Amino acid sequence: MDNGTEKLFSYNEDYVNHKFKRYLKKAEIEDWKVLTIHNLRHTFASHLVMSGTDLYTVSKLLGHSSIAVTQMYAHLAPDYLKVSVERLKF
Repeated sequence: MDNGTEKLFSYNEDYVNHKFKRYLKKAEIEDWKVLTIHNLRHTFASHLVMSGTDLYTVSKLLGHSSIAVTQMYAHLAPDYLKVSVERLKF
C-alpha cells in the first residue's frame, strides 16, 4: 500500500461474497444487491428458533460469544416457556 500499512486480508473477485452476489444476479433474484451470506445465517437461525430449537442450542450452532447475542431471535418463539413446560410428562 502507498501509505506503508499492510493489508489484513487480500481482496479479489473470487471472494465468497462477490461470488454469492454473482450467483444471485445470475439467478435473477430481485434484491440481489442487498443480500449477503449473513442473510443465510440469519435465516438459518430464525428457522431453528421457529421450529422450537432452544436459544442456547442456536447460540452454540452460530458460535455466538454469549446467549445475549442470540436473544435477538427470542421474539420468533413467543411461546417457548409454555412449550417447555408442556414437554414435562406428569
